[in-house]
Amino acid sequence: VSLDMYPGETARVPLTIKNNSDTPVVVTASKTGQTAGFLSFEEPFITVQPGDVGRVMLVVHIPDNTQKGLYTGSVFLYPGIAQAPVEIPVKIRVLAPTRSLLDVRIAALLPSVSPGKYQKAEVTLYNMGEESRVDAVVRVQLVDPDSLAVLNEVEETMAVETSLSRVIAIKVPENAEEKYYYLRAMANYLTGENREMQASALVSMAVSIPFWDKTTYGIPNKIFYSALAAAVAAGTAGYLYYRRLKKMREAMRRYERVVSITELPQPGPRSAFIGRLAETTRKAYIYLDDLRTHMIVAGATGSGKTIFSQDLAEEALLHGVDVFVFNPTAQWTGFAQKCTEHEMLRHYDKFGMKENQAMGFPCYIKRVKEPTEYLNLGKLIKRPRKEGEMGRIWIFLIDQLDSRDLDVFIANTINDIFKSNPEESQQLRVLIIFDEVHRLLPRFGGKGLGITMLERGVREFRKWGIGLVLSSQVVADFEKEIRANIRTQIQLWTRDEEELERIKEKFGLTYMQSVSKAAVGTGMVFNSDYNKGRPYFIHFRPILHKLTRLDEETIEKWDKYTRRLEILQEKLDRLKETGADVFDLEIELGLARKKLEEGAFDVVDLYLESVEPRIDKECKARKIEIKRVRVTEEELRKAEEEARKEKLEAERIVNKKQQKTGETK
Repeated sequence: VSLDMYPGETARVPLTIKNNSDTPVVVTASKTGQTAGFLSFEEPFITVQPGDVGRVMLVVHIPDNTQKGLYTGSVFLYPGIAQAPVEIPVKIRVLAPTRSLLDVRIAALLPSVSPGKYQKAEVTLYNMGEESRVDAVVRVQLVDPDSLAVLNEVEETMAVETSLSRVIAIKVPENAEEKYYYLRAMANYLTGENREMQASALVSMAVSIPFWDKTTYGIPNKIFYSALAAAVAAGTAGYLYYRRLKKMREAMRRYERVVSITELPQPGPRSAFIGRLAETTRKAYIYLDDLRTHMIVAGATGSGKTIFSQDLAEEALLHGVDVFVFNPTAQWTGFAQKCTEHEMLRHYDKFGMKENQAMGFPCYIKRVKEPTEYLNLGKLIKRPRKEGEMGRIWIFLIDQLDSRDLDVFIANTINDIFKSNPEESQQLRVLIIFDEVHRLLPRFGGKGLGITMLERGVREFRKWGIGLVLSSQVVADFEKEIRANIRTQIQLWTRDEEELERIKEKFGLTYMQSVSKAAVGTGMVFNSDYNKGRPYFIHFRPILHKLTRLDEETIEKWDKYTRRLEILQEKLDRLKETGADVFDLEIELGLARKKLEEGAFDVVDLYLESVEPRIDKECKARKIEIKRVRVTEEELRKAEEEARKEKLEAERIVNKKQQKTGETK
């Protein structure tokens, strides 16, 4: 077998064998050498009758990321026990395809456009590939940033040799609201292998009604403000000028800057780069292992809580720490793909980052539909890891659970971890992120069970190297007992009066003012071990993965394959317990799992078509059945009782210590 193939290609090669004996022969097939990872068989064995010719179908698939070069190996056909195996040499030359590569940039030539007028967009295409000329269909779209609806679209065809710029006019609808919109340029083109590719870019533009075309109290602004200007005295103008100067001076110092650099987390092998100190160019870090004592993230909607939490998750993954996210909006599903949005990439330079650092992460996605579903997190926490290996992220979508169901589900999940009794660790091994924790509160429909179990988690998880990140709108959403056991707090912008008053009482007026006028993506960090116990401010870095969520169809596929692989893994574990030889099956299932982490569903299908029937056959032969496990109300009731007993014991110990301190005084 000798083939020349490109990465991503699949070939089928029939191997024939004739039975010259007078008895039926069972022919089995195996593979060895460098080509073994490219090869699979439609059927692992066939039966050839006397005088007949049998056919073994060899499937050759070259993964997308395979390096070019010559790969050799062999296929062995074993015609029964008595006869020697037949060796068929395999030589596969992986070619480097000639690729096309376009980059696109777009700029709005007019800073502001009125409804019904035309915006002029300069679109530039750069031919960065190996082909001398690339033909592309370019579409320029006007997009509403709130609904993501396309309000207008213009299409042109462009042929690019090195670079090509063109000014394209696109009309703003007459009924367009006065706000910012996106201009999006998309270039579709074909590669040398006739594969369709797309490059895109975004830029914002403003739609505004000219001031003099507006009215005030029904009076045209031209008349109204002419009369007002005539009535304003020079003293009033001077007063306004003074106020403006005062505000400008105050704006120059937006954040409280009481910072002791040597008392902040420093760069190191277990340090997470999360941004830069506010109003400076100095990089800011958090020690990952400090997250064993957990973290609270609070701030108003749109303040940047999710982006910061995603920064934290990315850094954990890059340091080999697994991450479990419980997400009610599916926004976290973008972790599967690298960042391509210009609005995010344009901030990289400010943080010393490069666009080629953008990346997706090994990802599993499950949509939870029943609150009593058993996730088996204890087994995932204990999974073996290789030195230097990137962590994995499991995204559990809880968008279909109401507050009562979520209450049960969170309690179920935390109880699962306690039952598994993980090994103790002085380093952070797993990071668990709960978004919108306020949904567990009684005023939002929760019964308190989830809060009780969370309180138990923040007390006990530290010894196992498990960190909790709890995100909500205000710190007051968290019970006092939970806040007392959490070491690090991140406070982003808020207008909540009670929250601001709490900050003022605890840290002082200047910190309250800094929080109230903080920019999006800037937060106040407080950990008594940092900065001599004083808060400080950080501009959080842009994320590396895709900003927007995956489409619903892709999410459903990811959920389906994640569940299939989990069931197959459980069957393999049961087979191993019976002493079955599952070495080859484990390797193939591991390859399928790796492809799912990359989102290569077609390749996952190829592996599962081979390995799933064989696992099911082995299970059937050994009468192994996998049943769905659901947590019972009795289990949750016992877990809640145990958590309450531990809480009372913890309170008793604290009161005893306080009593001794008082006697000493």
